[in-house]
Amino acid sequence: MATIKKKIEHSGEWVTTPSHSLVTKREMDMFLMGKENGVEEYKKKRQDIFNFNFVKSYDDANKILDIIKAFNIQVISARLKIEALNVFRIAISLKQTEELNSKIEDIYNSIYELEESESNDSYSVDFSIIKANESFDDKCVENDGYIYKHRLTINEESTRTA
Repeated sequence: MATIKKKIEHSGEWVTTPSHSLVTKREMDMFLMGKENGVEEYKKKRQDIFNFNFVKSYDDANKILDIIKAFNIQVISARLKIEALNVFRIAISLKQTEELNSKIEDIYNSIYELEESESNDSYSVDFSIIKANESFDDKCVENDGYIYKHRLTINEESTRTA
């Protein structure tokens, strides 16, 4: 039995022993290099998945915004909250009007269809509708973690009437 270099202080710790191993320094370096490359490859793969899902969430928001605009409903903002690599939440704030009240069920049905058709194990999108009255403050939605704002709603702010 090999002599232990370091006294075991805790039963759960491993200690080094004098080397009688066939693993050379070169082999150990190759192992560690492979491990580092694997970590980098894993990080890149996760980043690629996130980038794909981030763009997809924007495209899905466009689809819903187009449907809402077809109903002549005024969009105040569309914001994105990222909960996980594959879980995206989108809050769309709409101006509270009689027109919205009469079309809200159709809007929800369209959202449900999109969520069902686009969601899978690697991507999940969830939309919420906020009916906004005159005291609505979009900063409250941002404070709830919806930190990304859809570009189309930013561009339309200057042309919007209250």
